[in-house]
Amino acid sequence: MTPSSANHGPAMPGGKAGALRNRLLLPATVGILTLMFFVAAGWYLSSARFQAQVRAYVIVHLQRATGGRVELGAFQWNLSQLQFEARNLTIRGR
Repeated sequence: MTPSSANHGPAMPGGKAGALRNRLLLPATVGILTLMFFVAAGWYLSSARFQAQVRAYVIVHLQRATGGRVELGAFQWNLSQLQFEARNLTIRGR
């Protein structure tokens, strides 16, 4: 046994392939998690629950701004075209 061979263990097959796999695993995982986040966010932003929360938010801020009582039948939006539509909007009071 020579001194140089005593310090090295047996050669691992596929050493470069394993290192490449480890280098690609983290970016692939981050990419998949990012994609899942955007899909979940898109689903939630188009849900009826979120639309009801936005409608309540708009009512509260209109009441604060006008000092009156606000009734809002429906509030819809299309962010891709930057369109917002309020239906049956009634402000009573001052």
